[in-house]
Parts: sequence; structure tokens; C-alpha cells
Amino acid sequence: MREIEVVRYSHVPGINLFFNTVYYRTPHLHSEMEIVMVTEGRMTAVSEKTRVNAEKGDILLFNSTRIHELISADGCTFLCLQIKAENFRGCQSIYNVCFDHDCILSSLSADDLACVREQIYDIAYAYIDQLEGYDLYCHCRAGMLVHYLMGKLPHHMMTLKERAERKSRYERMSRLFDYVDHNYMKKILLSDFAEQEGKSMSYLSHLIKDTLNQSFQEYVSSVRLNAAAEMIMDSPDDKLLDICYASGFSDYRYFCRAFRNRMNMTPEEFRKGRTSAHREEIRAGNNESKEYFHSKEQSIRIMLDLSKLV
Repeated sequence: MREIEVVRYSHVPGINLFFNTVYYRTPHLHSEMEIVMVTEGRMTAVSEKTRVNAEKGDILLFNSTRIHELISADGCTFLCLQIKAENFRGCQSIYNVCFDHDCILSSLSADDLACVREQIYDIAYAYIDQLEGYDLYCHCRAGMLVHYLMGKLPHHMMTLKERAERKSRYERMSRLFDYVDHNYMKKILLSDFAEQEGKSMSYLSHLIKDTLNQSFQEYVSSVRLNAAAEMIMDSPDDKLLDICYASGFSDYRYFCRAFRNRMNMTPEEFRKGRTSAHREEIRAGNNESKEYFHSKEQSIRIMLDLSKLV
């Protein structure tokens, strides 16, 4: 698992756009500003200490390097637009802007929300259709979208000190996620990571609690539980006891109790009710999150439905 998202810009420098169906996305962060428009279903978005529910037509905004988690019981499809500020380095407004509130844009008026949806749709249409000059069009429209949001939402310009602090936290959390990634299947201690970082347990405990809104062990447990859920779906013939141990749990009773608390059902009930067969989606590349990225053909079909929202 790598919960620092490494986003590749194969189409437009500094801009990435895709449709995603998510059931669960573990806490993660990336260096891009992210704007999400829900096109189908419902989900809960958790950004540090903010927790909101979003449904079809809602728009979410996450500042760069801000940790967020996505949860949907029945699956939620959304259009995701990621904008890398470094590609607008010559424009200090985009490079330094930080919106004061993450998550749902509930403070906007109905007309303003409709305008934001239309701008996102226009960018998505050009990005997917790829007609001549689409890269320039997407780049310009993305800048105009951020400028529009700056005129409607509370924000501030980051100082050099704030940017350096955010960069430091981003890098440390990246190392933490990597550490959990490589060790969650065995006994894992925060003290070992603290020694690796040259920081005190107290400092790291507060950092993790402030950024993830959960303790280190709670985060590790959530990673293990979602790894177990994925194994149950992908390996229907494997024994649940073996899956328990493979996902890092040493006590089967504790595993079953934690699984029930997390999933609202036992591992046996989960196995009976879930299947790994999904509609043509492209699977995400880690075992601890459950999400599916859509192909270009599927994205075009979603775009046709999306046109009804704008």
C-alpha cells in the first residue's frame, strides 16, 4: 500500500482527471489540490477533523498535502480533478493559495455551485475528448476554476514558513505510510518508527492524532482490516484464520470483533455477501483500499449522464 498518491500527468502538465468508484480509501494525501464532484451514490469524506456526507451533485475540495479518507458502503462514483500547483509556479496566486476549509462546498449558493459544476464538466469533456489544443484549454480552465473559487471561498496565501511546515509534515507522513505499508502484516510499533525518524513517541503520537484523527494503532488496525476484507473477496477459498494472520492480526477472536465493528458484519457474513466481480472497472493498485478507476469508454458514458447535472 502507498497512501501517498503518485499522480502521473500523461495528458496535460499539472492536471490529472479521472472517474473513480470508491468503497473505501484509507487516509492518504498527495501534493495536488483535489476537486471532486459526486456523480452517483453517496460517501463520507473525512479530512483531518472534518467529517461530511456527500451525494450526487455535491462538490468536495481538498487542499494539497491534506490527509483525507473516503468511505462508501455501496460504492460512490465521482469525477476527480487534481491540479498540481507547481505547474503554475509563475502564478503565485495558485501556487500559494490555501482554502480555509476542506471538504464539501456547502457555503456556495445554488448558482455558484452550478457554475463550478459547469466549469469542471468543461474541463473533463476537453480532457477526455482530446481535440486539438485540449491541453491548453484544460490548463487555462483549471486556472480559471481556482480563480473563481478564490472569489467565492475563504482562503489565505501561504507564507514560506507555512509552506515549509506543510512540506515537512507531508514528507514525514509519507514515510509513516510507507512504514505501515511494509510492516502491517507483522507486529508493528510506533517506537520503531520514532527511532527511525529521530523523534519522540509523544511528538509522533500527537502528529498522527492531529492529522489522521486516530491513534497510530487505530490506523494500523484499519489498514489490516481493509487488507483482510480485500483478501476475503479475492481469495474465497482461503481460510479466514489464514487471512487473519496474513493481514497482521495475531488473535482470531479480536480480528472477528474488530471486523464486525468496522464492517457491521462478521467476516463470514462479509464473504457471503460480497464478490470480487465488478463492472468492467480498473482496479486500484493497493490491497488496503477498495476503489476502481474507469476506462476512457466508461468515462465517456458517465459524461453523458453528468451532462444532466450541469
